[in-house]
Amino acid sequence: KIYRAALYFKLLGVKRGTSWSLECLRLAYSAICEINAELDAVPIEEMRERPDIVIATSENEAKKLGKQFSSQIKVFELKDEEQRFDDTDDLQGPRVAVGGTFDRLHAGHRLLLAATAFTATERIYIGIAGDALLKNKEHKHLLQSFDERVQAVLNFMHRATAVPIEISALLDPRKPPKAATDASIDRLVVSHETLPGAEKLATMRRQNGIVEPLHFITVGLIDDPLSSYTTTSSSSSSSDNNNNNSTTTHQTNKLSSTAIRARLVEKMQHEEEEKRREREGK
Repeated sequence: KIYRAALYFKLLGVKRGTSWSLECLRLAYSAICEINAELDAVPIEEMRERPDIVIATSENEAKKLGKQFSSQIKVFELKDEEQRFDDTDDLQGPRVAVGGTFDRLHAGHRLLLAATAFTATERIYIGIAGDALLKNKEHKHLLQSFDERVQAVLNFMHRATAVPIEISALLDPRKPPKAATDASIDRLVVSHETLPGAEKLATMRRQNGIVEPLHFITVGLIDDPLSSYTTTSSSSSSSDNNNNNSTTTHQTNKLSSTAIRARLVEKMQHEEEEKRREREGK
């Protein structure tokens, strides 16, 4: 049971900015997603009070942590393949950029933003898609406004890092984003899914005469525990004016705002149907 509006967590014994630290973030957010994909979970550098729960990765570690904390200890065993990440490399850089829509901030978004917080040492640049770019999104009437999305991102980042943050609106797909025109930005945080777009951005930098390389920091994806959703579309025949409803099931393994909006539509439709039945029963 979750009794608090936010969940704050600290990765013990993990050096920030390493490949292993980013994988630990992914594992943490994957576990959190099993509880609630939209839970406000924020990684912090200092634990100012006794934690409610401590998660260990082995029974051995649990015994050590049990002596250090008088908290509830949970053991979350890592698979062998989850321990092959480098814990000595340094992905940190002075100026790091990240971009996205960030609608209905979920665990996947928080992973991207947390990875940015873990790797930037001087300044963070965040590009957020403007409303005009989202007109073709599914269930666009449920998209949060640009201002709402900006506020959600800043609310998260101001708790995750003390590094200054600069937000810019992505308004025109033909206009290069800041990371393609600012030579001082040397790192870009992306997911495996958006890596092709990052490579195009690097090409744009070269076309703009920027010789400084742009290093990609790639984070894994978060699986959606509810891996499919259904949408119902209505079409009318001009010959008989009869409405024909068709239901489409979209299969997706990746957590996405589109799937969250689709499930919200289903919930609203279900609630409306329940109200209709109640009215008919009276």
